Amino acid sequence: VNQLSDLINSLLLLSKISKDDVMRKFKKERIDEIIFSSFDQVKKAFPDFNLDFEIKENDSYDSNLEIFGVRSLLEIAFANLLKNACIYSKNKHAEISIEQIDQHTLRLIITNNGKLISESDSENLFQPFHRGENAQNIHGSGLGLRITKRIFDYHQAEIVYCRNAKNNNSFEISFTN
Repeated sequence: VNQLSDLINSLLLLSKISKDDVMRKFKKERIDEIIFSSFDQVKKAFPDFNLDFEIKENDSYDSNLEIFGVRSLLEIAFANLLKNACIYSKNKHAEISIEQIDQHTLRLIITNNGKLISESDSENLFQPFHRGENAQNIHGSGLGLRITKRIFDYHQAEIVYCRNAKNNNSFEISFTN
């Protein structure tokens, strides 16, 4: 029943999000506050989840942690990513780093240490109802990353999945203002 309820709620959210409505509600938001709020939501469901947070200083640019967006939608997107980082990690631990790349680009990287997503699964990661090999025996609908991607698309942010040399899963999100 809970899975069916989650599926219905995800489908309703996916159908409600329209680009025109979202863009009319844009305002300046601090990305660190959005992440901490999202973490608090996930921590309620997974009290043993831990997060390391880092802001990387760039000597060439002042760190500006503000983006234009809709806070409630961004909280949903980051809560989805953090929930996945917790569920799919070996140790219920994730790391987030934020870095000002240039005057207009802010990049966030969410990393966890868990079973790597296969290359074939990573190509379909953001497709609705897609569940990868690493999702065996883990409940879900296959809509969380699709909703997350749509929210980031509306915010003109790019999200990509990466495997790094330390066998970690990472999602990189780049916001361009």
